[in-house]
Amino acid sequence: MKQKKTAQKEKKPFVKAPAEQWQKLYDVIAKKLKLTK
Repeated sequence: MKQKKTAQKEKKPFVKAPAEQWQKLYDVIAKKLKLTK
């Protein structure tokens, strides 16, 4: 039972993590576009 509860709590951070990674990727792409332009 304890393992299931911890698993549910771990699911939320995983959802937030990708969003932060995408934001970082967009920032890197934006910088590259500015350099190319």
